[in-house]
Amino acid sequence: MLKELNIALFADADNCGLEYSHFDNTLFQLNEMGNVVYGKIYGVSDRKHKEIINDINKFGFDMAPVMRVKKRGSKVFDNRILIDVMDEVLSNGNIDAVCIVAARADMVPLYSRLHKLGVKIVALDNVDDESLAFVDEVLDIGLVDVIKLPKPATHAAAPETTEKTEETAPDVQNENVQNEVETNAAPAEVEDNGLSEAQSAQSVVSAKPDEDAEILKQIEEVKAQQTPVSNDDEQLLDEIKKLLEEFNTESD
Repeated sequence: MLKELNIALFADADNCGLEYSHFDNTLFQLNEMGNVVYGKIYGVSDRKHKEIINDINKFGFDMAPVMRVKKRGSKVFDNRILIDVMDEVLSNGNIDAVCIVAARADMVPLYSRLHKLGVKIVALDNVDDESLAFVDEVLDIGLVDVIKLPKPATHAAAPETTEKTEETAPDVQNENVQNEVETNAAPAEVEDNGLSEAQSAQSVVSAKPDEDAEILKQIEEVKAQQTPVSNDDEQLLDEIKKLLEEFNTESD
């Protein structure tokens, strides 16, 4: 373990999900390595970090507000830490080690630069293997990265709906076919009815001349059986024939 070092602490409370217990563990382990001569805590708010703010004020650390440009709820590395680390190391020649508690990120450029300046590195183990190779001391503050699993799909009911649609489709089709057959059958019935009526009318019309002929035939037979009649009777018979012809003409 590193000993008797002047340490500069840079911790991101917001993006790292830092609670007071994590912050207190960080200070405890750093005090075993030496003295924390400078500290800056990022993303603190009065609502979520009251106890951390109390310790910040107690030890005289600096504070930085929550990042202004970031997606809500995202855990990203605060790039302000890179600039502040180099400024503090270059401006304060008494810094022997830098402790960074932040979200996962590629820290190789910063760590390699600090090593060239002879500065030790203390950090969490949430960095990639290349960055971890530069770390001189790893902190265990009880902070665990939570991996959010994707939400399960909620479309299980879709196949059932499709199946119901397929089941009802033939019924609708059969109903449409039945309606079409009934529709086509209606004109046929009307046509048959019209044809029957026409045939009946024709039968009536054709029956009238036959009846008239039968009447005239009976008159001729009666006339033949009778004795010769006078001219007046002949005239009367002619008038009857004319009346029958006129009656038939009007009936047509």
